[in-house]
Formats: sequence, structure tokens, C-alpha cells
Amino acid sequence: MTETIKISIITVCYNAENTISKTIESVISQDYNHIEYIIIDGSSKDQTLCIINSYAGKISKVISEPDNGIYDAMNKGIEMATGDFIYFLGSGDYLIPNVIPTVIHQLSDTQSIYYGDVIFSPINKIYDGKFTKYKLAIRNICHQSMFFPTQFLKEHPYDLKYKAYSDWVSNIFFISKGFRFVYLNIIIAKYEIGGFSESGDNVFRKTQGQLIRKHLGCKAYLYYKFRDLITDIIKPFISHFNNNK
Repeated sequence: MTETIKISIITVCYNAENTISKTIESVISQDYNHIEYIIIDGSSKDQTLCIINSYAGKISKVISEPDNGIYDAMNKGIEMATGDFIYFLGSGDYLIPNVIPTVIHQLSDTQSIYYGDVIFSPINKIYDGKFTKYKLAIRNICHQSMFFPTQFLKEHPYDLKYKAYSDWVSNIFFISKGFRFVYLNIIIAKYEIGGFSESGDNVFRKTQGQLIRKHLGCKAYLYYKFRDLITDIIKPFISHFNNNK
């Protein structure tokens, strides 16, 4: 089955003329024939669309139009996807050379969510190993490391009220409903830190505790609160140390 698995890779971008080529090149250079590459551009004002169009014939589908945020654009890509699995790759991020053929042999079940690791660039930190519901309560699985069965996302698109962490909310939901998460000990991509997800999400932060209690249970909620408390305790000491270097 693995030889015929079709992967829909979705890149969402806006005014990405300085980074989009690197991302596209990392996809089209993969030695695997069953890739559907979809690019959703938010009606860029720079040369992004011209660069994308220069790869005509190597990209399956392109749309360029205004959207209501990054998750609205991702949902558009999900609607268009026809692969067995969906993978998201942000502009400025790039796949490890020929990682898709390696991953394909691990995707044995279209009812499971698969994830690996990424390298945070430019600090070259590997993120972040196997996740449990306790670990998911305090940090998210990197979107650029995950392969979702397409039908899962078509049935459960991203909630647009969360501006930066809707994928985290979805992961919490999926794990709470018993969806099988399979960890692959493979580095999937290089992920450029400092992107949109690090801008914060006030709606998520206000409801994070409720989401954890509801979907992950009381033990995970207590773990989350304990880690939050420890962070609050040590934060002044770290600040004092940094100020007195």
C-alpha cells in the first residue's frame, strides 16, 4: 500500500518572496511521485505569486485570494486536498531531503496521525520527541512534523476563533477522542522559529485550562497548573539573573 499513498502537501503564504523558493524546492525535489502540492497565497502584494508561477507544472494547485487568517487558508487547502494524508509546510520552512520516501514506508494506517521531529532554525534544536497527553497539555506537536489522514481534517477543520494555536486545539481534540498518534523517530523538516504561531493567541490562552480539563482530564489539568505555577515561581529569578549578567 505504501507505494501508492498520496500525500497532499499544503503551503500557506503571504508576502513570502524571500522564503517561498526554498520551501517549494524542498518539496519538488522529493523522490516520490505521489505528491499533490497545494499553495494557498493570501493575495500577496510582493513578488510571491510570480515566484510561485515560475514553478508552473511542478505545483498541483495554486490559489491567491484574501483570507480570514492562516487557518482559513489552511482550511481552503484541506478542502482542495485529494491525498490520503495531509502535511503542512510553512513558507520559510523546508523538508529534509528525501524525507517523504522515508516517511511513506511508516504510514501503514490511514486511521492514524503520524508525527516526527523538526529542527528549529537557526538554533538547530531538535523538537520534540514522543508526546503524551501530559506533554501536549503544556506544548504542542510541531505542525511541520505531522501527517494527518485527510478525512480527519475534512471532518474537523480548524476553528478560526483561534488565531495562532488552532492546530494545538485540534491535536488536543484528536487525542481526547482516541485518535491514534504514532511517533516516527525521523526529522521531518527545518522549522523557522519566530513565525506566526509565536505571535500569541489570546483566545487560546484564556481557554487553555478549560480545554485541557475537558479533553485531557483532571490529571493532565493538574500537571498543566503545576508547571504553570513552577514557571511563575522561577521567572523572577531568571529575570534577575539575566539583568545581572
